[in-house]
Amino acid sequence: MPEKKKKQQYHHGDLKRACIRAALKIIREKGEQSLSLREVAKKLGVSHGAPYKHFASKEELIEEIVSEGFRLFLEYLIRWRSVENQKAEVSCRIMGHAYLDFSLDHPDFYGMMFAYKHHSAPDNTQNEEQARETFKELVTMVQVMQEKELFISEDPLKISVFIWTSLHGFCSLLQNDKLDFLKIDKVSAHKSLDEILDKMFFALKPISK
Repeated sequence: MPEKKKKQQYHHGDLKRACIRAALKIIREKGEQSLSLREVAKKLGVSHGAPYKHFASKEELIEEIVSEGFRLFLEYLIRWRSVENQKAEVSCRIMGHAYLDFSLDHPDFYGMMFAYKHHSAPDNTQNEEQARETFKELVTMVQVMQEKELFISEDPLKISVFIWTSLHGFCSLLQNDKLDFLKIDKVSAHKSLDEILDKMFFALKPISK
């Protein structure tokens, strides 16, 4: 009789993180429709019931992926705060490039964070709050630029939406290889982003009287 394959052993916290990594890999390889806790267990070589110790359902696992993604995303966006005595425009560029870095460093998280349609349940308020926190970081940067009279003094929320959609559009097109025909790839992306930021700063520059 062939020997049964030994089940993989994980410490409690390690299993939760392993489930997230395995789920992202399944989604990348087969799509979200193929994700299930049973499939995650199979990928990890653990018992079928093991993932249920951390996640009650596939949806709960995805919500955790999105939550982890936004946590990482905010860590990238606040990089500008760690640079002392920096000009406001440079700080704004740091944030823009941090946005791009996150999309390149964590494409699986990036894709799920903005593609997944959240379920309208009370326990999803954490993810909604995390999404608002990342947006508020951008609003704070816009207000800094306005205080330095580098951006027009219009509603900072509207300006933030303009910047966000511009950055997100560029990063999403890049991630899906839709800019290849323009010879813009992941290697030259930062140079292209600087050109986009130049035009953005020009468009938002206060009009001289």
